[in-house]
Amino acid sequence: VTVTDGWGCGTTSAPIVINEPTEVVASLVLATTPTCGTLATITLSATGGTGPYEYSAVPTSGWFPMGGNTITFSVAPDTYRYFVRDANGCISMMSNDIKVEPLPALQVVLNVDNAKINCNGDTNGVIVATAIGGLGNYVYTLLDGTGNPVAFTPVQTTPGNFTQLPAGTYSVRVDSGDCPKTSVSEVIEEPLLPVTASTVVTPVTCN
Repeated sequence: VTVTDGWGCGTTSAPIVINEPTEVVASLVLATTPTCGTLATITLSATGGTGPYEYSAVPTSGWFPMGGNTITFSVAPDTYRYFVRDANGCISMMSNDIKVEPLPALQVVLNVDNAKINCNGDTNGVIVATAIGGLGNYVYTLLDGTGNPVAFTPVQTTPGNFTQLPAGTYSVRVDSGDCPKTSVSEVIEEPLLPVTASTVVTPVTCN
């Protein structure tokens, strides 16, 4: 600032610097993905400006305190974006979008093309289980007709290929994190009776 009097005498002040805060920026990230038992979580972060911060999905209303530089929400499947406002009323540009996809339902499909026994008492039935959806990392357990694990066949990871099965009623339980699923029941049948033979002897009449 320069000051001059009526005689033309003047002086200039030392430089004066007017600073401004950095721009308020809102950033959104997917913190955790959903499971069958829990919702996804997203984390909103604020940088720049002057704290404390508030956030809103609509910049014209509905502001809520963040309680710090970040805040984490549990959210249902949808698309999310937020604005951040600092203590001076400065509002950020809209954050990036985060789309939370719904978790595909866990399904168990059984291939029973070879779930049959040709001879009574044989143990050559085959059931192949395939899982889709859920959280992956599938573990297959063969169950008997009462829903208990079958002891003579091991628990398997992908694929669930159960062989050397005797006649009976079976289902397959698939565990995928906190997304368990049990298939429909399938019956392996065998012929009701074993093959039997009888003989009739006719002696030779002449030497």
